[in-house]
Amino acid sequence: MAGGYPALAGSYITYALFFFGEPVEVIRWGNPALGVPGIVWIAALYLALFFGLFCALGVLLRDDALHIQNSVLGVINAVLGFGFGLALVMHWWHSARGVFAVLFAAVYLYLAYVAKRRNLVNMFEVFFVLCIASLAVAIFVQLRSVWIAIGWVLLGALLFHGGLRVRNLGLRILGYVLLGLGVLRSLLFDSYRLDFGERTLGFFVVLAGLAYVAKRVGSAGGELSSDEKVLSRVLFGADVLLAVIFVAIEIIDGRGFLGLLRVMVGRSCSLWRGRSWRLGLSLRDLCVSRQWRGIWVLGLFALTVLKLLVVDFAALATIYRTIVSIVVGLFALGVSFVYVRNKDKIDALLEEGKEEEKS
Repeated sequence: MAGGYPALAGSYITYALFFFGEPVEVIRWGNPALGVPGIVWIAALYLALFFGLFCALGVLLRDDALHIQNSVLGVINAVLGFGFGLALVMHWWHSARGVFAVLFAAVYLYLAYVAKRRNLVNMFEVFFVLCIASLAVAIFVQLRSVWIAIGWVLLGALLFHGGLRVRNLGLRILGYVLLGLGVLRSLLFDSYRLDFGERTLGFFVVLAGLAYVAKRVGSAGGELSSDEKVLSRVLFGADVLLAVIFVAIEIIDGRGFLGLLRVMVGRSCSLWRGRSWRLGLSLRDLCVSRQWRGIWVLGLFALTVLKLLVVDFAALATIYRTIVSIVVGLFALGVSFVYVRNKDKIDALLEEGKEEEKS
């Protein structure tokens, strides 16, 4: 233990030089005129210090009586090291900020593997939490607008699913935390900063994530504790409450669903009257016994649908095309399912119609 203090002191002296001296002097070592090769030396020095002085402490100081101290030191070193490295990358390689955070997470994932092989349970948990935290930061610094909340919710649901499969409470807790971050982000920021489309997509993912976790917790049975079973009811109630809030936002906000619907209806009211008439005519005539009229109206209906898909659909924004595609696809699947389940009845009705025509 005594042999670890010089490395510990050296690590904090090094960080003091970086943070409390003049950070500009450190950054200036990578001259912009030198381009990428100049900054590579800074990155190599940083990685050498990181591996040599900081990460090794979590493996060398492995006395069980000092696991709290080791955990605290590991977290402090991770925060300082990540802050310095991210500041350097944001200044020089701004487009690679998310890549740096992911590589940082990969380093801690490897350290968690080493700690697991050495039976260092406490340090394994610390390193794994730092790995997940780095991934969450990578989502925040790399993605924009609604994708931050979506990324956090998906990562939280994935961690919860993994924790449920391997029966690990720590993984499930991390999943709950990230899911909560995604909900807060969507409710406190995306709800008033984004317009309909992106905001609606984020709301849908958040509600789906909460519903999935609540359903899995409720159906887990004896695998989970009583506290987590109570949590399933809380999550279900939160899901319903958030659904009401999100619908209210879409109704009240002028940039929401109703506002967009009013604009679209105002622009295409007369056009849709004609299309609705043709659609109604086609549906009526398809039920009439005269075959030629049904074929004629079916052709008109096909031309109308083709015009909608080729002309009008192409004029919509990408996010609205995605939503319309999902709705139309679900409708088509529903119609196909109903037809397959009732094919015999439909064929019987058609045969009766043909017999009535002949008679």
